[in-house]
Amino acid sequence: MLAAAPAHAERPEDKAWLKAGVFRASVDTSLKIDDSKLGIPGTRIDFEEDLGFRRHAWKPKVEGGVRFGKAFRVEADYFSLGRSGGAAIDAEIRIDDTVFPVDAELDASFRTDVWRIAAGWSPLHSQKGELGLSAGVHLTRARYSFSAEVAGVELSEAKSKTVPLPNVSLFGNYSIDGTWGLNGRVDLLSMKMGGYKGKLVDAQATVSARIHRHFGAGLGYRYVDYDLRVRKSDLRAEVDYRYHGPFAFAELAF
Repeated sequence: MLAAAPAHAERPEDKAWLKAGVFRASVDTSLKIDDSKLGIPGTRIDFEEDLGFRRHAWKPKVEGGVRFGKAFRVEADYFSLGRSGGAAIDAEIRIDDTVFPVDAELDASFRTDVWRIAAGWSPLHSQKGELGLSAGVHLTRARYSFSAEVAGVELSEAKSKTVPLPNVSLFGNYSIDGTWGLNGRVDLLSMKMGGYKGKLVDAQATVSARIHRHFGAGLGYRYVDYDLRVRKSDLRAEVDYRYHGPFAFAELAF
């Protein structure tokens, strides 16, 4: 039900930046939905192994930010990851209060949209580099659907849930020279609140080249690992969500 946010690639001297790129994600997703009324355990589903979801996906991402003075910043970004698949199942699958029987042709989709807003402070800042902390929120919307026609009857389960998830980040960047720069970020989240329990690790590193004072491009690598447990009156779920891979981006800075 989660998804995390894109990278930083700005330089210490930038006052504002906008970046867009494409990420080749290798994905591993599993989901378990219990019967929220009766408490009957659901079936753990591996989307890639059980339902033939593509393990690799090319996805766009976009982000931007503004500095206030040298040490403070506000940034926002958006990332979406959605896939679908289907298979004839060889074992009974229970999702919430719906049971899909053996040999049913089960179609499914799973999508996450994440809007991230954060405020950052870099106590270590120079013309060559900076190191800082940021805190903010991932506003995460997750949607899943399952459907199959069995003996002329349509069976289906679908739900959409939006959850605000707080995050804390350590970030840094370094200008090697007038052209090349390095950047890194680590997001960490561990929480237990309001029926939600989970953890997140989101780490990435980039190298970029400023082709022009206001324009650049770069490459990077990202690793994201989510573990979420939900115990609400309308949803009892367990989600394990991992993706990683290289990405390329173009940036505009002022």
